[in-house]
Amino acid sequence: MKKKISGLILLALTGCFLLAPGSQADAQVAIHASVDKTIVSLNEQITLTVSVTGSGASIPDPQIPLLSNFSVYSSGKSQSISIINGQMETDTEYTYVLVPRFFGKGTIPPIAINYGGREYQTRPIVIKVSQNGPPANQGAPQSGAGVSVQAPPGVSVQSGSGYNYARNRAPESPDAFVKASVDRKKVYVNEQTTLSVKFFTAVSLAGSPQYTPPKLSGFISEDLPPQRNGRAVVNGKTYYYSEIKLALFPVEAGRLGIGPATVNCRIQKSLSVDPFSQSFLNNIFSGQLGMTEPETLHSEPLILTALPLPEAGKPADFSGAVGNFSISASVDRTRVNVGDAVNMTMVISGQGNLKSLEAPSIPALPDFHIYDTVNSMKLNKKNDIVQGSKFFKTVLVPRISGTLTIPKIAFSYFNPKTRSYQTLYSPLLTLHVDKGAPGLAAGNASNFPASAPQEVSTISEDIRYLKPYQKVSLFERLLNRASSAGLINLFPFAFFAFFFGIDQYEEMKARNPLEVRKHQAFKKALQAVEKARKEHLSDSKEMTELLAEALTGYLADKLGQSPSALTLKGLSQEIQKANLRISPNALENIKRVWDEIDSRRFAPIGAATQAANTEIAEDVSALIESIERELK
Repeated sequence: MKKKISGLILLALTGCFLLAPGSQADAQVAIHASVDKTIVSLNEQITLTVSVTGSGASIPDPQIPLLSNFSVYSSGKSQSISIINGQMETDTEYTYVLVPRFFGKGTIPPIAINYGGREYQTRPIVIKVSQNGPPANQGAPQSGAGVSVQAPPGVSVQSGSGYNYARNRAPESPDAFVKASVDRKKVYVNEQTTLSVKFFTAVSLAGSPQYTPPKLSGFISEDLPPQRNGRAVVNGKTYYYSEIKLALFPVEAGRLGIGPATVNCRIQKSLSVDPFSQSFLNNIFSGQLGMTEPETLHSEPLILTALPLPEAGKPADFSGAVGNFSISASVDRTRVNVGDAVNMTMVISGQGNLKSLEAPSIPALPDFHIYDTVNSMKLNKKNDIVQGSKFFKTVLVPRISGTLTIPKIAFSYFNPKTRSYQTLYSPLLTLHVDKGAPGLAAGNASNFPASAPQEVSTISEDIRYLKPYQKVSLFERLLNRASSAGLINLFPFAFFAFFFGIDQYEEMKARNPLEVRKHQAFKKALQAVEKARKEHLSDSKEMTELLAEALTGYLADKLGQSPSALTLKGLSQEIQKANLRISPNALENIKRVWDEIDSRRFAPIGAATQAANTEIAEDVSALIESIERELK
């Protein structure tokens, strides 16, 4: 305990220097850009990968500059988070697809991010585009807001007279249309189904089409890598198409709707004239040979059935994982001293919605002090399947010496292919713990002496020598004066007592993190709402996400649950399990505000005013305050 207090005093004495203005170290940020190829033909695509690595938790997205020689659309991002010695490291990869528009040399300018008042840039990349394909104004793919379109070559003048619009009125063979489909229309809750949206065109397009994704209700979505453009024959007519895919995970059972996908474009009129006719020159000078007309295309809405997970055979530790997984566990070292920290890492790998996975429950370990678990994740989407690994890291501190064992840790999931629950176990882990320095092994009797020292007894007496006079040093005089200072000596005692209380409070939080989490939930949620109100009032999307995190985080803290696993449908059941005294009226208000936040998530960008943003922030704040009053 003396060493702990001494460390706290040292920290307090040096804190003024560490917190002095200008002494805080800048966060380390690095950005790098690469492409899969630098020499392409006009009808090929380029994959641009931008990697951002940093020690901050809120590093912004990179700003893609204007690329006049390329059409650009995003294909999603993947992120991994690691915490080493208390320092968070994030590694995010952004993927973009570039479609050349002209042949020759094109340059990708430096891509920048602004963080901590500094700008970080990548190096420029030169791309050489050869003319091995159709002309740029006909065969080059066009793109806009996530859609790339490759117009077919050779669509031009047809025989006959008068105008023949590119939009064919026959429903069985239109000149452009959008089609949406799912690979499976019946899946289990939290099982992946893949949504495919294809834009077909058989005529030239003027400008870039604008894509609006379908509205989803009751799903968690994940972007999938882009697909190349292709050619298909539909009802005897040749089309060029572009495809976008989404991985969907239903979060509730029942019939769930997928709204129509929309593409707005301008279709080139295909004019059928005779160059030797009298009206040919009139059409040229009137500008009607190059006329376009706007077109809004919609896909058909879809209905998907989400099956509930069976109750029969459901393990007690099942937390909603659906897919096919494996589990492993390891420690960073197997021989330590008492009081040393050991990092235990559990890894769950496989196919499924990794973002919703919760940390497996660690059994009681009376020989260890256990700290909160942190997680990170690595995703890949090979073959349009969401897969990867999720890492759960827990710090264990052994209390006693000897050979200690960490038992097998269970993880249960539902396998939709076998339609059954499966339980996996991590391997048994063994630690060899040495006694270490004296005084570190609290509770270990072997570190204490076997018997107390005996009192000193007098053997014989002889001449008592007189001690000669010794000069008192300055230090001794100061100590003597301090000892006679009276009540002033209380100040050092109060100083020690203050840091001792802080140390005891930190140990109490470590012993019962759930209660601390419940206690701090209200303050943390109001701070999140206030931050959303002050910093993102004009950004409806960002503000809505922060308000959703504040509400779900508050409820999850009060329930002792993970925010990612909390759903509106299962909220009432979780409240009953936790015996929280929340009235039916409060539950209705939670549902109302929750639904309002969800509807704002899918609203068009810029649709909400600042007044509307202020109103929803006040609703969330009032709801949290009313729940807190009821719980007290």
